[in-house]
Amino acid sequence: MTVAIVGLRLARPSGASPDQAAWIADTGAWIREQRARPCLVVSTVYPILGWYAACASDEFMNAPLRMLPDDAPPGATYLVFTTADSRRRGLATLARYRAIASEPLATIGSSTRGAEITLAMP
Repeated sequence: MTVAIVGLRLARPSGASPDQAAWIADTGAWIREQRARPCLVVSTVYPILGWYAACASDEFMNAPLRMLPDDAPPGATYLVFTTADSRRRGLATLARYRAIASEPLATIGSSTRGAEITLAMP
């Protein structure tokens, strides 16, 4: 019985519902549908978001590290700001990326769980 309870807790940590992070998949799908290839997604949820978007991905980097990879693809570079950012990066890092972001292209999800999609400005 203990094994079954532990297994259930591992499969669904702290009461998380299956659609709790659906906005990540929806954000990736929105980017994928733009068909801008090649592409790069830069965010605090970069590995999974890049997978859903079918783009290369990288994370928001703290200063003084580079903001975008040296070998970024020549296509679209999406900066995706999420409601999880403040728990993952400091305000200074987020402000650095906001300074090179375009106006929002799309907003996915809600104000408590969601994302704002922008483009990196040259």
